[in-house]
Amino acid sequence: MKPNATFTIAAILVANCFCLSADPQETPKSAPPPKSAPPKAAPVKPAVSTPTHPQSQGQGQKAEPANNSRPAANNSTPPTTHPPAATPLNGRGPAPNTTHPTGPGEPKGPGYNPINDRPSANTGRPGGPGPAIPRGARSVPFNGGTKVVRADGSLHSVQARGITVTHGPNGMRNIVADRPDGSRVVVNRAGGGYVQRPFSYRGNSYVSRTYVVNNVTSVHYYRQYAYPGRPGLSLAIYAPPVYYSPGFYGWAYHPWGPSIAFSWGWGGSPWFAYYGPYYAPYPVYPSAVPWLTDYLIAASLQDAYAQQAPGGPPPSGPPLSPQVKDYIGQEVQRQLMLANAEGQTQQRGADIDPGSSSVARILGDGQPHVFVAHAGLDLVDNSGNECAISEGDAIQFTPPAPAPGSAAVNVQVLWSRGQDCRIGSTVSLGLDNLQEMQNYMRATVDTALADLKSKQGHDGIPTAPAVANANPVPAQYAPLAPPPDPNANATLKDELGAADQVEKDANAHQP
Repeated sequence: MKPNATFTIAAILVANCFCLSADPQETPKSAPPPKSAPPKAAPVKPAVSTPTHPQSQGQGQKAEPANNSRPAANNSTPPTTHPPAATPLNGRGPAPNTTHPTGPGEPKGPGYNPINDRPSANTGRPGGPGPAIPRGARSVPFNGGTKVVRADGSLHSVQARGITVTHGPNGMRNIVADRPDGSRVVVNRAGGGYVQRPFSYRGNSYVSRTYVVNNVTSVHYYRQYAYPGRPGLSLAIYAPPVYYSPGFYGWAYHPWGPSIAFSWGWGGSPWFAYYGPYYAPYPVYPSAVPWLTDYLIAASLQDAYAQQAPGGPPPSGPPLSPQVKDYIGQEVQRQLMLANAEGQTQQRGADIDPGSSSVARILGDGQPHVFVAHAGLDLVDNSGNECAISEGDAIQFTPPAPAPGSAAVNVQVLWSRGQDCRIGSTVSLGLDNLQEMQNYMRATVDTALADLKSKQGHDGIPTAPAVANANPVPAQYAPLAPPPDPNANATLKDELGAADQVEKDANAHQP
């Protein structure tokens, strides 16, 4: 789902350009998220053209011009280190280096859709454990595989012939198939997903993922990365196909001047009506950071709406609080700096270290981090009870880093919609799925940046300075990256049929 447009590969390429004047391996120096609650944003009926992002899906709408004057753009580039959490997102004062919020409905503790081109599917856990098994469930072997049956007798998961099928408590069904040729096929509950195939560039291992959502095809690229201290755990790290100029990142990073109003144009969208009581955009935007944050959240909620079961119950949890939105915004700031740093590294002709944008660095920087769920995932909380998170849910990692050798990490649920894991609960999340959340944020922010660049000087968005308008520079690998898989849609359907047969065989077996 998206704020308003179907995203193509070209859009993705434009969307993925960032340049930082920082070393990509540098650990961010940001303090925990702010403690005080910012003023609540009243729901705004935005009108925006949709960004272009290969993983997103949505219908683009033309943004209505805002009435505010257009502030002068800041020409400076982002700092070489991540800014402290005191950096305001929406005109708020400095944030204390203390703990997370403790307001009503908030967990206590330390601190697309453009939207329809971004599929939601469990990536599985390559090199790690299979789906987490809830308390009371039992593993039952059958001819050719293993199935896990819950205490109530319902089927939790099946593994056979290289296929893993997982059923979540909220109606989720995810399929992951690893094929002998090294490819991977992922099918989500809506029948979309992606086909992943390996390729190499300068001796480095990459994968291309051809996503199919509502019969719309797009592609993203990732670099393989061996997680330190976890033998066999290989993560796919999002690799932007292009980078913007440092001036553009600086313009997006720093305050614009007077805050601007912006109409997103979501008023008549079914997803916005569905989530209206739970999500409100910021009323004004002093910089691109809160604008990008709203873009990310809207994209994830549109994904969630597209993935829900027809006629499913409406959300029953508390509204997404301004505090949690600000925490997400601080991660968006980090994405800008990371992309800028990688762009600077590429300009020097050096190889970009995938570890710099992996969760391995994030989990080791001593800071709390907030992620937005990239897909529906079946998880187990710290009491052994099964629960699920869906696209749009927010979770937080708090130091210390996971123990050496662990393929999972404990995270706290900051926001969910009632049917999902309880707010404040602690759940175990695979490191590969945490990486997918990081990838999701980077790719969506890239798409949003492309949309922002096209809107600058229109619809109330200030005009960027000349230094920010240089053409994006393709990533070094991009000219040799494979095109989208033309057979991806058929492959997804074939794998869906194979998974159906695996489940049929499993259900036919009576222990």
